[in-house]
Amino acid sequence: MQLKLSEFKSFPSSLVKIKTIEEKDIDQAVLLLRQLRNEPKEALVTEEERKKTLLSPVKFGAFINDKLVSIASSNGLAIKTFQILGVVTDTNYQKKGIAKALCSHLINFMQKQGAENSIIFTGLDNTAAQKCYLALGFKIIGTYYLADFQ
Repeated sequence: MQLKLSEFKSFPSSLVKIKTIEEKDIDQAVLLLRQLRNEPKEALVTEEERKKTLLSPVKFGAFINDKLVSIASSNGLAIKTFQILGVVTDTNYQKKGIAKALCSHLINFMQKQGAENSIIFTGLDNTAAQKCYLALGFKIIGTYYLADFQ
């Protein structure tokens, strides 16, 4: 899906506080990312998982009190375009507009860095995510395929 930032529709939220994910939040972020990958949340967080989560240079979280309930990140800006990565909301907090507000925050931040476009990849079967991104102004521009080199 692609978004021309001139067509972006922002969705703020008074339900959550959105801020940069700090190192003290990484374990909570890892557990949310496990949810995204359908992995069990019960295992101890590994140092490898922490390092991978810290790799994204731009990462924001939505917090209710001190609980991280949603995350979104980007790998940065290239040719006035950025990719939104790893958007996930705790299942107990879904369908409240939190991911939409968090993506809005990330888009506003990247727009201030000079971005004019954004892209995001989501599965054809992930209709909840598509609905969120379409509301922000994204348009479906085609399909993609991934090669698994394992």
